[in-house]
Amino acid sequence: MQEVIRLFYKEIRALFMDKGIMVLMIGGPLFYSFFYPLPYSQATVRDIPVAVIDMDDTSNSRTLIRMLDSTEEIVVKQHTDLVSARKALSARQVYGIIYIDNDFQKNILKGKPQQVKIYTDGSYLIYYKQVSSAAQRVIKTMSASIEIKKLQAKGAGRYSPYMRSPVKLITKNLHNPSGGYTEYVVPAVFLVIIHQILLIGIGMRAGTLRESKKKYKKNTKVWHIFASKVLTFLFFGLIYFVYLFVIMYRVFGFTGGDNILAMMLYLTPFMFAVIFLGIFLSGFLKRGKPPCF
Repeated sequence: MQEVIRLFYKEIRALFMDKGIMVLMIGGPLFYSFFYPLPYSQATVRDIPVAVIDMDDTSNSRTLIRMLDSTEEIVVKQHTDLVSARKALSARQVYGIIYIDNDFQKNILKGKPQQVKIYTDGSYLIYYKQVSSAAQRVIKTMSASIEIKKLQAKGAGRYSPYMRSPVKLITKNLHNPSGGYTEYVVPAVFLVIIHQILLIGIGMRAGTLRESKKKYKKNTKVWHIFASKVLTFLFFGLIYFVYLFVIMYRVFGFTGGDNILAMMLYLTPFMFAVIFLGIFLSGFLKRGKPPCF
């Protein structure tokens, strides 16, 4: 065990004296922890241009368009026909089409079910979710308003909202309260950062040893070398864990980072697997057998 500890200190000292490895092992996590989350910093996508085709042109259809345009997700771009709207969708000028039939108000007044057709660009999941959810929310709100007015006309008065929705549904997102993409994507990216930095660091260290042609003492056991390298990169992995999943979690205000013990129980086997893979590849790919660490 003493030999493993001695080799561990030797590996740590050698890593800190190698400027190239230190740029990667220290500068890499610092840079990527801020660079990767930038595209998702707004959490949700807003002001998505959407084509609206109003074939009815009535007070109800115009009310629906105003409600759509008032949402934070959608910006209405009106088109006269479906052909021009499809061209705009293909050219990425809009990311969705909302089609209102010419019998929209007539069917509402007759009490017939009326459909509003929504076409969204499924190749962009972020846009797809925002456009479809915003449009559905507006349509449901307008539908509820019409039902309440009908109940009031029948004499329900101020009790009409409760008659229309006697049971209220309350939802609470546990792991992603904001419903945005930052808390959905960035924690997984943090795992990728640990994975990449450890693998590249192990490879660079092995390459440096080969270039320097330094050898371990003849009486040094292979498992001592292996154990010291595992401890060395596990040491860095635990530092990355504290930095990314404790400090940066609080910087970005992520939820779910309070149970540090549970996160460590999950990430420790992951880091062991990555380190074992890195050591195996660094030795195996040189000569077809794992003689060199």
